Amino acid sequence: MYYLLGYKLLSKYPEDYGENFSWKTSSKTKLSADRTFILTVDGDVQFEPDSVQQLVTELQRDSNVGVACGRIHPMGSGVIVWYQRFEYAITHWLHKTAEKVMGVVLCTPGAFSMFRASALMDHNIIKTFSREVGDGYSAIQSEQGEDRWLCSLLFQQGHRCEYVPAASAMTHAPETLLEFFNQRRRWTVSTVVNQLDLLVKWRNSYHKNQDISLSYLLFQSLILLFTLIGPSYIILFLVYANIGVFQLTLEEAYLGSIAPPLLYAVLCLVLARDSQVKVARVLSVYYAILSSLYFLFQSYSAADGSFSSPLALTVISMCASTVPVL
Repeated sequence: MYYLLGYKLLSKYPEDYGENFSWKTSSKTKLSADRTFILTVDGDVQFEPDSVQQLVTELQRDSNVGVACGRIHPMGSGVIVWYQRFEYAITHWLHKTAEKVMGVVLCTPGAFSMFRASALMDHNIIKTFSREVGDGYSAIQSEQGEDRWLCSLLFQQGHRCEYVPAASAMTHAPETLLEFFNQRRRWTVSTVVNQLDLLVKWRNSYHKNQDISLSYLLFQSLILLFTLIGPSYIILFLVYANIGVFQLTLEEAYLGSIAPPLLYAVLCLVLARDSQVKVARVLSVYYAILSSLYFLFQSYSAADGSFSSPLALTVISMCASTVPVL
């Protein structure tokens, strides 16, 4: 990247160089950097030329756009890929659309994105991106999700990160639990840490980026809050499931809901990665059976007119939340 941006691009117009050279004020060099785009793709991604043209058009339309990404469609077979197709529709397509409307997209996936060279050259963004990490927090922020970290640097410097649904690309999604487990263990922690970084440095982002508003920061705060309380919600769901299915007392239900994840957390500290996935597979089957039984139990209760149960309220709220999208 330093070779492309720092040598090939800057040395293209030697007449711009002088005592007070700055690529931002040198007309030909600046214009060349604004019109130079870098496409990033994964090795297994499939796309059409029209999709690349859509990204180019978006970057040409607005000079403030530092990076634009397309819509990713997961390919593959198996139950795990089925789940990811649903997940991509919610967390990638709908969520990125909401971020686009309200502010900026926090992550343009490296699988299919196009960057503006002048944005990457702005204020040592590449230098910061390629720094050596010296602590655990920096490693999680920059090495567990490189694309999200680069986007954080761009929008905190004032550039817009855009989502172009018309630009589609296909990528091979993980088909085994081990691949999926390893991928999401990286993605989840990187997402939380970079969202936290945005909120901690909200003053800098708010003043430097015209697309980041207070309402957008509130939106991201709620997303982070719901992410952090998600495990508690799942524990509460399992408590009601144990009470409804096995007729346990409240104390027994809490113990039965909290003990398995705590035991699994301890096992992850001592077991190899493959063994961790084997235990996770057993727990997934157990929770799937428990959730199905609880769903049938609550559906029977709702059929008798009881719509105040946790499951009934959850299903109703989820259906209601899709009305504005539709």
